[in-house]
Amino acid sequence: MFYDEFSSLLDELVTRSEPLIVRGDFNIKLDRPDDHHSTQLLDALSAHGLQCHVNSPTHDRGGILDIVATRADLTAPVVSVLEVGISGHRLLRWVSQLERPPPVYHPSTYRPWRHVNVDEFKVALRQSTLYADSAEGDDDVDFLADQYNSEITSIADRLALLKTVTSRRRASDAWFDDECRVARKKCRWLERRCSRSPAYKKQWHSEFRRYRQLTRRKRAVSAPND
Repeated sequence: MFYDEFSSLLDELVTRSEPLIVRGDFNIKLDRPDDHHSTQLLDALSAHGLQCHVNSPTHDRGGILDIVATRADLTAPVVSVLEVGISGHRLLRWVSQLERPPPVYHPSTYRPWRHVNVDEFKVALRQSTLYADSAEGDDDVDFLADQYNSEITSIADRLALLKTVTSRRRASDAWFDDECRVARKKCRWLERRCSRSPAYKKQWHSEFRRYRQLTRRKRAVSAPND
């Protein structure tokens, strides 16, 4: 469960353009290549383009229990492991070159259809020209389409006025394209359905695995060749 949730968190974070640092006491000895916990954690980091930069023991009894991992395409920090005598764990110190991108705000408009009274909408629809019998000769497709758009817009303007909101847009990496966004949106939709009905759980797991494979492939293709 930990690795599934950890991978889900990384799936969300690595798509952003901001630098990402994973650090802390994971209580897993990464210097044991034959330990499946160590292998599983390193694989999760590597699958998301992250590398651990701790190369010496971080505990009095040995073993690399504390990690500092950053994205492989960024300048790797030099991590110093210091003995301070306060705890059994060593102190990890490093310097990273971080630049915070300026925020980008995006205005969008929407209609609050969720708050529309369905009965009022039905009454307005019956009172419109759309509910009347078609007059003779009103068989022109363009005319009927314009009439439909005009009447529906008029009803919407009365019952669900357009609202404008400004939201902060988080920049994504160049490789995170529309295909990735559609796949992530579907995963989130299925995840919400899982909370209401367990019947969606299997479908969500399948779609989530497909989404992770897609993002890994996109990231690998965009990574510079050594």
